[in-house]
Amino acid sequence: MSEILRNFVSDLIDERFSVAKGVNDGKLTKNGKYGTKKFEYEIKTQKEAKLLQKEIGHYSIINCTSLFLFSKEVEDYVTEELSKSLNKFFSLATQKKKPLVLVVGLGNKGIVADSLGSKVTERVFASRLIDEKLKKDFGNLCYFNAGVGGVTGILSYDLILGVTKMIKPDIVIAVDALVAHEANRLGKSFQISNAGITPGAGVQNFLTPLNKKMLGCEVIAIGVPVMISGFSLCEDIEKNLQDKIFTPKEIDLFIDKCAGIIGDAINLVVHKQKRIF
Repeated sequence: MSEILRNFVSDLIDERFSVAKGVNDGKLTKNGKYGTKKFEYEIKTQKEAKLLQKEIGHYSIINCTSLFLFSKEVEDYVTEELSKSLNKFFSLATQKKKPLVLVVGLGNKGIVADSLGSKVTERVFASRLIDEKLKKDFGNLCYFNAGVGGVTGILSYDLILGVTKMIKPDIVIAVDALVAHEANRLGKSFQISNAGITPGAGVQNFLTPLNKKMLGCEVIAIGVPVMISGFSLCEDIEKNLQDKIFTPKEIDLFIDKCAGIIGDAINLVVHKQKRIF
């Protein structure tokens, strides 16, 4: 492991690129309105993956510093940009016009900071089992919340694997809350990746990874950083606080707004419209 990254706690690929040595940075693909910037990254080799402690694959980051400072116009703009990025990942995953998409909400919905996944599933439209006459106007989507093993007594991976084996989706979209290294990224960055996701990795609780190899289908991970480690806040902080995770006091606002943006973006890509209900 890179010595620099040993105590570096972040799920965001661009933060890891900024401190790791011996790897090429990503590229700015769009400098948009309202302070929005889009970056693309690709980890191509095992050497890069090891240096960054991330998996090989494509990554896209959308940062919007003014997401909580302006009107709903900003929210709609970020939704559109996120849907465009997500659409590119769909193109990489399948050529089907109406792939079966399974949206999985990760995390503990009983804890506000960890409820992003379950909040997103509240916004997407499940069309897989609706009447065929109605279904022609929509894409093919279903969802469920995997929860956490400490609450359900069942590992989220076991539940997700069981569902994917039964319904055989073309794409799994796994949504989870992430951890950032810099406080100014909280609630203002959206990361998409086709490299899969390891639940709990941001808080150093590594569970079974969710990726194509493990699930047998394409996996697209979407997340927003809403937590930060005590070590990242201040390296000189009392030692007993360094392994703690902190969230902003407005965490409920962060979760609701970001979940709405992600849910609407998924609906746009799958159903070609933001809100169905």
